[in-house]
Amino acid sequence: MRFVGLIRSSLIEYPPYIAHITFVPGCIFRCDYCYNKEIVEDTSEENYTEKDLINMIKFDNKFSKFVKALVISGGEPLLYQKELKPFVEELKNLGLYVRIDTTAALKNEDFLEILNGLSITLKPISYYNASQIRNLKENLKISQDLDYNYRELRITLTQENYKEVLKTFDSIKNILDFEKWDFKIIKAKFIDENVHIGKFTLIEDKILENIYQSFKNYPFKSITLQK
Repeated sequence: MRFVGLIRSSLIEYPPYIAHITFVPGCIFRCDYCYNKEIVEDTSEENYTEKDLINMIKFDNKFSKFVKALVISGGEPLLYQKELKPFVEELKNLGLYVRIDTTAALKNEDFLEILNGLSITLKPISYYNASQIRNLKENLKISQDLDYNYRELRITLTQENYKEVLKTFDSIKNILDFEKWDFKIIKAKFIDENVHIGKFTLIEDKILENIYQSFKNYPFKSITLQK
C-alpha cells in the first residue's frame, strides 16, 4: 500500500487524542474547493510504505509515546479497502485507534467494521449516481451500528454548491441517528490555483450563518462552524 502524504501529529483530527494523519492517492470526485490536488490527482512527490509508517509509530521517540490514533485521509480510502485491512489491523494491534476520512459513496467491503471511527463529507447531490447514493445511505446505517469512538458528518460549502449539498443532507436525514454524530459545517477557503482542484466563490457569511442556525434544529451530538 502506498501513501502520499503524512502529518506527524495533530490535536484536532481525532479528539481527544493526538493523531498521525496519512493520505492515500486518488478520489472518485473532483470537488472545486479540494485543496489536496496533488493527492487526488496522484502527483505528490511524497511516498510512504506501510513499513515506513509502522516504523515511525514504533521507533520515532518524539511522537510514539504520545500519539494514540491514526487518521487515513485522501483522496478516498475506500478505494483501497482490501489493501488497508491488514495495515489497520496491525495499527490496532499496536494500540492505536484508526479512523478514515471518506465520501462513503463506495460499497463497504467489510472494512468499516474494523475501524474505530470515521468522518463522512457530504457532497453536492449532483455528484452522486444512484448506486453511490445507495452506498452512502448503507454506510451511514452501518456506521451507526458500530462501536465507534469518533463519528462525524461534514459539509464543505461554497457559494456555488451549498444548495446542492443541503439537498444531499435532505436525502439522508431520515436515516440519521443524530445523537450519534458530531456535525461540522466548513467554509471552503481558496488558497491558490496550484493547490485547489478548481475555482469557486466563497460562500457569503450571512448565508453560512443561516445554514448554521438551521442545523441547530437537529439533535446532533455537537455542531460546529469552521470559517
